[in-house]
Amino acid sequence: MEKPRADTVAPIGKESPVRKLVRLHFELALELGFASKRPLHETLWNALNTAGCDVILQLPTPDAEGVITIVRLRENGQEGFLQVRMAEYGFAIADEAEIDPDLLSFARASIDVLDKVKADGAIMEPSTAARH
Repeated sequence: MEKPRADTVAPIGKESPVRKLVRLHFELALELGFASKRPLHETLWNALNTAGCDVILQLPTPDAEGVITIVRLRENGQEGFLQVRMAEYGFAIADEAEIDPDLLSFARASIDVLDKVKADGAIMEPSTAARH
């Protein structure tokens, strides 16, 4: 029996069972939406809402023909990321390890900024000192 190559074997425990369930829920919602022939952007947003995922970033693809969406999966204090883009026949989903490191760093930094803004209620309240 031939031993599998090390680069094709997924590390055990890398992805939690909870995160796998959230991802599965998201992917099933995408598939069902695509099968119902809804517009692709509507299918993506419905799947995100159904699975309780967050959109962190949406950027144009390098060829400017589509959109890349960075999605955050969260469950029980754990989080992970997926990259989703619309493909010719549905969606192409990339795991966190496949996301460009700079793009992933930007997504994490965006979350940090949003969390700080959310934590500081004064930033969110309209300024009473401003005169119009």
